[in-house]
Amino acid sequence: MVTNTLSSGPGSLSDALSVAATNAAGDDFISFAIPGSPPFTISVTNSLGTLEPGVSIDATTQPGFTGSPPVKITHSCARP
Repeated sequence: MVTNTLSSGPGSLSDALSVAATNAAGDDFISFAIPGSPPFTISVTNSLGTLEPGVSIDATTQPGFTGSPPVKITHSCARP
């Protein structure tokens, strides 16, 4: 579960993806519960890695979802 908009660390999207990548084979569901009122922006400054098969990211689980995207992800990572 994503509980903040930080680029990394506990509760971040990066952390949720990392946990999903280390889980045993099978489906992983990443949901959102960021405190406050949407919309939220997650500014990613590092690589999120590869999205493993079976991983679902569903920002519509964010409390306050009303039909428009409650979470926006931006990426400002330098490319090699």
